[in-house]
Amino acid sequence: MDVSVFMLFGFFIAGLLHAFFKADQIKKYLGRGKIKPVFLSALFGIPIPL
Repeated sequence: MDVSVFMLFGFFIAGLLHAFFKADQIKKYLGRGKIKPVFLSALFGIPIPL
């Protein structure tokens, strides 16, 4: 029950990202290279559990 709030928040954020960003834009920043995409993904994911 406690986790459901965070899951709904995550689904809401995922829906917003899907609505406002095209897949090509996301691939542009997170689809190439080895280190940079991992660093950026981790950086964007840090605030979610907080």
